[in-house]
Amino acid sequence: MKESARTCLCCFGLLALLLLGCGNLSAQDPSSPALIRILEDAEKKYGPEPGLVNGQRYYYPYRNVLGNPYLEREGPESSCAVCMNGRTYRQLTLRYDVYNQLLILELPDRHGATLQIVLPGNLVEEFTLGEAHFRRLPGPGGEELFAQVLGEGRVTLLAFWSKYYRTDPKMGEIRHSFSNPVRRLAVSLDGQVREFKGKRGFVHCFGRDVQKGVRAMWKASQIPLGRTSDAELAGFIESVNVYLDEN
Repeated sequence: MKESARTCLCCFGLLALLLLGCGNLSAQDPSSPALIRILEDAEKKYGPEPGLVNGQRYYYPYRNVLGNPYLEREGPESSCAVCMNGRTYRQLTLRYDVYNQLLILELPDRHGATLQIVLPGNLVEEFTLGEAHFRRLPGPGGEELFAQVLGEGRVTLLAFWSKYYRTDPKMGEIRHSFSNPVRRLAVSLDGQVREFKGKRGFVHCFGRDVQKGVRAMWKASQIPLGRTSDAELAGFIESVNVYLDEN
């Protein structure tokens, strides 16, 4: 009972943050029937708290397009968690639009349709999608991005995800499509984030005094980056951190 109440209060707090962190859900008068319905549907899921939803709605503009802008392959992830302003909110349904770099909260309305709300990126510190853990931090170019954390310690392995939106001329008509998710790997070491490609690039992220040992570890692990699971990469980075601590 206490855990349920705590979860409910966390949900109140999350949607209250939307009030502070986003623009208005719509330019409608607060008494408009459409806005009242949205508020009532949110309260039905998260509890009787006034003024919960006032964030930016997510509209899906891509029609007759192959693929989608999301990272998830099988639809939205449930039982997700988000850390915002130092507080963690659990049991959420999320989607991660990697093309636009938006984190989206989903909840059903009274008609069974899905209402999607963009969580304010400047407030989101960390979130989970299934087993994947993401954190907002400066990317290789210095801009703030969401990165998947694949293993951490003195050296942290990060994955930055994106998609391409492209035009495909086929059979006399122009069609648009999204690419498969594209993963860029980077190492965070001593406060600096360095993107790399392949073994040589990974080894060069380290100081000359340990490059030989890191190169030997990579060779012994026989890791093919394009086909290695998150768990295998995390295990490898853990081994690298042990080596660095000992040297």
